[in-house]
Amino acid sequence: MVLVLVDFFVNMGMIKLPPERCQEVSVRKISDKIQRLMELDDRPLTESRSFGKRLLGNCRDLSLMLCAALRNHGIPARVRSGFATFFDPKSYLIIGYVSIGQVMNSDGSE
Repeated sequence: MVLVLVDFFVNMGMIKLPPERCQEVSVRKISDKIQRLMELDDRPLTESRSFGKRLLGNCRDLSLMLCAALRNHGIPARVRSGFATFFDPKSYLIIGYVSIGQVMNSDGSE
């Protein structure tokens, strides 16, 4: 499922959205994010959306959405902060979760 459009693509001018949509990056609570997603497209969250129907966000939003989904299914998960050298700013968020007894990591984009 693809629910979040990473703001990098909008900031670089690769995808055009109305200016008022830029405020979506500031939405903090998962419940508010899901409410906004449903306002944009009321289909089930298990269905991917076109770029214009996705929530505008960043790596934090990808991580929070994945962490919330894993926890909702009873899978222990947490958001972890890290550093990356492949873009600016250098900080980045990943998810740590348990799968078949092992701690796994994901950046939320998978």
